[in-house]
Amino acid sequence: MNTFKKLQDEFGTATALELNVLTKSLKSKIETFNAVRRAQGKMTLQEELDDAIALARQMVTEGEMSREEYLDLTGEEPPETT
Repeated sequence: MNTFKKLQDEFGTATALELNVLTKSLKSKIETFNAVRRAQGKMTLQEELDDAIALARQMVTEGEMSREEYLDLTGEEPPETT
């Protein structure tokens, strides 16, 4: 079942349509924002997030960040440390 159908089933057609419009608008704004960042020689938001998560993983591995802090920051289980 696709996302729109799930929203429609759970919240009704009008709400699903409105959420669909808002989602498309947000995606468009993020694409524009990322294009401006690229033109300025900066990383996209996703690239910055990926770098930050990689740094956090490294910090957990090196004992500079607790597993709980990593979980709070990323919402994901931290990598196993050996």
